[in-house]
Amino acid sequence: MRGYTLIRTKERFRLRHGILPILVIGGIYYFADHAVYGPHGFFAMIELRKQTTVLETQAAEVREMRERLDHQVSFLRPESVDPDLLDERVRASLGYVSPNDMKIYLNDK
Repeated sequence: MRGYTLIRTKERFRLRHGILPILVIGGIYYFADHAVYGPHGFFAMIELRKQTTVLETQAAEVREMRERLDHQVSFLRPESVDPDLLDERVRASLGYVSPNDMKIYLNDK
């Protein structure tokens, strides 16, 4: 039995040396994937910028409408009542007409 020696291979050491690079590459892939496709990643940022642009446009439209309404309301304040505007608003909201008003009926065909 002395003539036989146990042959040792370095398979165990090769595997041990390969585990660290595999883990590092896997970690890099994991974080890179989340940086691009994750909920706070690159594509999510692009989508948020698109939504921001749309919402800023809507906010500008709402601001403009509010300014128009504020301007119309300023005519209805007691300090500066415009009688024509007040009469127009009362008739439109209550549906009343004056006996002197002329009615024009349009036939929609």
